[in-house]
Amino acid sequence: MAVQFSAVSNFADGCFVWRWDKKRDINEPTQKAIILHDGGREDLLLQVKFEGAVEDFGWLIPAPSLPKVERGSMEAFYELSKLTQGSIAYGGAGAMGNSSGGGGAPRVRVIEAKTVGAYAVSVLAADDAGSLERWLKENGYSIPGGQMEREIVEDYIRRGWFFVAAKIDLNAGKGFRVVAAKGESAADAEKTKSAIKKELASGELHPLLLSFETPKCMFPLKISAVSGKPSEVSLYVISEKPLINTSVFEESRARLEKTTRQVRENMINPSGYVSPIFGKADGDQALMEDRQAIMREYSRSVREVSLEDELYGYWGGAHDLMWMGVKPKEISKAAKSIPRLKEKNWWIMKMDHRFEAAEMRDLEFEEAIPYLAAELRKPLGGVAAGALERLGAGGLEELIRAAKSDDSMERQNATLAFERIRNPRVAEVLLPLLRDPKPAVRWHAARAAAVNWDTRMVDPMVELFQDESREVRETAVRCLQWHDAPKQAAKYVAMLRSPDVNVRICSLEVLGEATTAAAIPTEMLRECLKNSNADLQNAAIKIIGTLRFEAVTREDLLAVLNSSRMDTIMMALNLIDKKAGSADSPTSSGRPGRSLTTLEAEALATNRLAAARSWAPPAFQRNGDAKAIELTLGLLRDSNGVVRRRAFLAMKAIAGENISETDPAAWENWWKTNEVTRVRLGAEKVQP
Repeated sequence: MAVQFSAVSNFADGCFVWRWDKKRDINEPTQKAIILHDGGREDLLLQVKFEGAVEDFGWLIPAPSLPKVERGSMEAFYELSKLTQGSIAYGGAGAMGNSSGGGGAPRVRVIEAKTVGAYAVSVLAADDAGSLERWLKENGYSIPGGQMEREIVEDYIRRGWFFVAAKIDLNAGKGFRVVAAKGESAADAEKTKSAIKKELASGELHPLLLSFETPKCMFPLKISAVSGKPSEVSLYVISEKPLINTSVFEESRARLEKTTRQVRENMINPSGYVSPIFGKADGDQALMEDRQAIMREYSRSVREVSLEDELYGYWGGAHDLMWMGVKPKEISKAAKSIPRLKEKNWWIMKMDHRFEAAEMRDLEFEEAIPYLAAELRKPLGGVAAGALERLGAGGLEELIRAAKSDDSMERQNATLAFERIRNPRVAEVLLPLLRDPKPAVRWHAARAAAVNWDTRMVDPMVELFQDESREVRETAVRCLQWHDAPKQAAKYVAMLRSPDVNVRICSLEVLGEATTAAAIPTEMLRECLKNSNADLQNAAIKIIGTLRFEAVTREDLLAVLNSSRMDTIMMALNLIDKKAGSADSPTSSGRPGRSLTTLEAEALATNRLAAARSWAPPAFQRNGDAKAIELTLGLLRDSNGVVRRRAFLAMKAIAGENISETDPAAWENWWKTNEVTRVRLGAEKVQP
């Protein structure tokens, strides 16, 4: 927005907080402004931050038409900062000389020169960049003089813009006088100068209010590129209808898309995770890959493609932008600086964005709702949906329209926004969407139904038990847990006899709450645990572990150690220990499965999951019998490096031998040569 002719500090982007963070909105931004655009006229309350000698400060502000310049108040910024942060869960004349640029008409015209609070202000019109640069230098300003900087200024001049030049007037009115007045000591004058410097450096010296005609709301940022430095810009854009800067929105969405891809990649390949169980790979690429393979087995819910991808695009949203509607009484302090704010209700768009010098351009703002509505057709349109959700009745109308669209992507993104809207109209729209042909639409509709419930949704939700998408089924389960199961437990118990295994799984999960779990017959719960379907087993063991522990025996739990789901196996191990009375024992090692015998742990050693096999060596080490050693020797040749390492550590602890980790044959020879010292199979521990 302005050229500051000295170095400025760089600050990192922040985020909205519920408590007022003065530093975030007031002290960190290099530039901040409150912009009111209404009826073809713009009021621009502008404040900048400058760290350096007061005498070195200079400020050049372009305006598209002749501006009126007045003093503003910081109270307006304090008020809007508190209001927007709290909304988220995001003088006398002082003439300056002019230069004629030689003979003939002046090349720079000083239209007005006056003192505005602490500033000496001149309103200028120039014929060319060179003349303006000379005028600025002759009047105590210093401007970078490269070709690029001159072209930026020249562009404003070609478009007929005006300029406001401002610097600190050290001899201005009371409170800003630096040269000692009568009765005032030089020390007092220096103290006042220091106070000005402190306010300017913290971004709290009183702002300037510029008012000018412009058909489109705008913020002239391009001239700030002259400094060659990045700038933190914080804007409050106020208008009768919500506005948006499309370029900032699109940049935010592009960053989000990149982040979404990275998050997804990290979930599928969790290479950055170092488990204390598996240890460090120490640069061993093969071991790193084996560890990742195990982590993928633990993260069973991770899929190459997931319906959850869209949620990163929504909840991660465009944090650079936010909107809220306000009434005049809510912004009474801002209205003292900008009186037109008293006239009607307004929309505020808050924008916090860091601009590199190469990215700086004049910012223009257009109506947000039509633009965002068109964005709903795009793959990351969930960001636009999240914005529309905050834009009142107008935003809701567009979301309802989009939810009825023939375009499936538009329906998907609109339905996503309904998850945060509680409105009777939404429930009516959701009913057909629960049967939409697109899985993502059904998923979002089911999620939104949780907060917009209607009893007519029960049957469509039950139908979703047979949905092809796991996420859709799980969401339907949660909705019915909250809204239907407490009164209809018998209905879901009857569904446990369904020939469709997904219906049985979902019915069992619906009953998995404290108020309904007791309704499940014990034998039926045990049957589910013994079923060959891993997901049905998992649903059963979750209920057993939290609500129905007495329903099963140790033998029931041992039988599921051959499961293909690691979360089931881990729950079973903990419950087995609990049955043995060793869970959470002060003398226990803290690792699940510590009560397993060697023969019981053999089920882990032969499981097709490497993650399950990795739990066998610690059990064998604790037992230390001949059978345990034989099984551990076999794991030294396992296909997964993590399993091999844990088997090696177990053998080393049992035998006390310093044999190489990578030489299983040597370990086998050790066992063969110690055959005469073996004890009976499965009996006493082997003594090294």
